[in-house]
Amino acid sequence: MINKILIFLILNLSFIGAQINGKSIAILDFNGNGINKMESIVLTNIFNDELNKTGAVFLVDRNIVKDDLSNQGIEQIKCKNLECISKAGASLNVELIIDGLIKKNKDSFSLEINVYKVSDAMKPLIVTSLVDGKVVVRKKMK
Repeated sequence: MINKILIFLILNLSFIGAQINGKSIAILDFNGNGINKMESIVLTNIFNDELNKTGAVFLVDRNIVKDDLSNQGIEQIKCKNLECISKAGASLNVELIIDGLIKKNKDSFSLEINVYKVSDAMKPLIVTSLVDGKVVVRKKMK
């Protein structure tokens, strides 16, 4: 399972890379549907590591994200509304916030990654979906 998801994560990175080049980013824990919380966190960490390997962005360390948001009383997995994401972005002093959803249905996986620009009233910048190996990128704003 992890190998299939890793391939999906890498494909998604290639599609969003140009949009986030040079930005400061915090990645929130991805939600999981059909996978457990630990698998979701592991896959979020893999995504974080792969994005960090590109050298194209400044990523806030996942432990700092966890500690800072915990001190603010923000649960990453529940931080899905615009007010919460805006507060998290301001607290972490980042330009972009990334969250995602990993779905498993039998042997099929889908991954949706949302990139939010903190300074633009938290409207999604990019929504990238990967369903059964097909990538769909929907740009929300430029």
